[in-house]
Amino acid sequence: MTSKFTELAIDCADPNGLARFWCSVLDYEVQDEDDGIVTIGSPMVPEGKNHLGPVPPTLTFAHVPEEAAELLGDMYAGNAEPERAAACYQWVGETKKVIELAAVVGDRLLPPAYVGSGSWWQQETSLAGVAEQHDLLDDDAAGRLLSTLLDLVAHGRAGELTDSPAQNLTLQAAKTACMLAGRGTSDDAQALIDQFADDVARTETQYKYHDKQHVQACEAIALHHNELVWPALVRIFDLAEVGTHDALAALRGRLVLELLREPSPGLDNLPSGTSSLPRPPSLTGQQRLLLRDRLQEMAAAGRYDAGLAISALGGVDEGVTDRASQARDRLLDRPEPDGHTVSFGTQMASDAYLVTFLDTGDQQACLDKMLTVAADRREAAPNRQEALTAASNLVLKQNDQIKAAVHARSRAFVDGDQDGSFLDAETTNPHPLSGMKVDFGSASLRAAGLRLAQCTAITDNDRIWVRDRAILMLSSKDTYLVNEGAVTLSGLGADVIGDLDATMLAGHSLPVVRQRG
Repeated sequence: MTSKFTELAIDCADPNGLARFWCSVLDYEVQDEDDGIVTIGSPMVPEGKNHLGPVPPTLTFAHVPEEAAELLGDMYAGNAEPERAAACYQWVGETKKVIELAAVVGDRLLPPAYVGSGSWWQQETSLAGVAEQHDLLDDDAAGRLLSTLLDLVAHGRAGELTDSPAQNLTLQAAKTACMLAGRGTSDDAQALIDQFADDVARTETQYKYHDKQHVQACEAIALHHNELVWPALVRIFDLAEVGTHDALAALRGRLVLELLREPSPGLDNLPSGTSSLPRPPSLTGQQRLLLRDRLQEMAAAGRYDAGLAISALGGVDEGVTDRASQARDRLLDRPEPDGHTVSFGTQMASDAYLVTFLDTGDQQACLDKMLTVAADRREAAPNRQEALTAASNLVLKQNDQIKAAVHARSRAFVDGDQDGSFLDAETTNPHPLSGMKVDFGSASLRAAGLRLAQCTAITDNDRIWVRDRAILMLSSKDTYLVNEGAVTLSGLGADVIGDLDATMLAGHSLPVVRQRG
C-alpha cells in the first residue's frame, strides 16, 4: 500500500497572518476561510488530494487561544515531551513554566526560539530558558548568541525594538547576554562592558534588574580575557562605589582579591628577556595600587565590604577590627540552650568570618565554641548547621594538628550520626495549619559537616574520604544535600576527582549541580 502527504494542520494565534505569509512564500491561494480556520493550497492543483499522483499539500491554520496552548504545554510536559512543551510555553509567553521545565530536564537542551522572530513575549520567554540552560550551549553557539543579544539590547535601549512598556524583552536580553559574557570574543566582551556603562549611574538605593548578572559578567570577562581584566575590575569598582550589593560582595570575593594580590612585576615593568614566560600578571603594579586606593576610599565612606577586602589583603581597617572584636565576644558569650526555648536567625557564620581578621588564638577559642554548639542536640538544626559553617571559616588558618583533630570530629556529622536536633519534628514536616510551617530547609547536618571535612582534609586519604561521601550525597533525595555534594566535588583537586565519570555532574538533572561540572 502506498500513501501520500496531502494536508497539514497548524495551530496558531493568527491564522490569517500566517496564511498570507505562506501564500506569498509558496505561491498558494486561500481555498477556504471560516471562523478562525484558513486553508490554503496550490492553484495548480485545484482538486487537491483527489488528484492522481503527488500533490502539493494544503495547509490549514486554526486559531488556538493562549489558554489552550498553555494546556497543551502542560500535557506535553506531563508526557515527557519537554521540547514540545517548551514550544507551547514560549508561544504564550509562560516564562515561569519554561524556567521550571528547564530545571527538570537535566542536560536536555530545550529548543530556543530564533532571536528576532515572534512577539516580544515569545522572545523574552525563550531567552529566559536559554539563561537557565546557558551551560548546555557549545562555545560557538554561545558566542554567536552573545553577539546577537548585544545588538538586540542596543536596539531595545534606543527604542528601536517592539517591546513591552516595561521593556521586558530588552531586560531579559541584557540578563542573558551577561550570563554568556565569558563565552564570546574579546570584542564582544568589550562591547558588553561599553554597552552597560550607563547602568552605573544611579541613586543610592536604586537597583537594576540585571545587577547580579552585570557583576558576574565582569568577573567572567576578567577570568577569560586577560587583556580586559582592568576594564572589568574598574566596572565592578564603579558599581560598588554607588552601593550595588553584588559588586560590594565581589570586592571580597576570591577573584578580585587574587588579582589585587598579584605579585609584581606588572605589565609596565617586566624584566628583560621574559618573552618565553607564561602569561604576565593581569594588572600592572600601578593599576593594583589605584584599585587598592579606591578600596580605602570606599572603606572610609562606610562601605563595610571594602574594609573586609582591605583586611583580607593584609591591611588594617579599624572599623573591621572593632566589629571583629565584637563578633568574637558574641560567639564566646553565646549562652547554652535550656532545652525549652530556642532562638533563630543567629549570626554565628558572619561573626566567625569577622573573627578571621583577629589572631589565631581568638580564632581557635571561637572554633572550639562553635564545635560545642554544633554537637549540642539541644540546639535546633539550623543553629547547628550554622555553627558548622562558622567552624569551617575559623579552622582555615589553624595548624595541621588542629585541622586533623577537627576533621576527625567532622566525620560523625557527615555520616549522619549527629542528626537529630531540638524541634526537628515540628520544623521538618509541620502540619499545613501549624504555626511552625516555616521553611527551615533540611534538618540534616551532613552537608555542613562535609564542608567542614573538606576544609580540614590535609592528607590524601582524608580528601578521598571526602570525595566518596560527596558522591553518595549526589544520590540523595534532599536537594540541599545533592547541591552541597556537587559543590564539594567541584572544590576538590583534579588529582582527587580526575578519575571520576565526567557525566556525574554534567549530566545531572539539577542545573545547579550540572553547572558545577
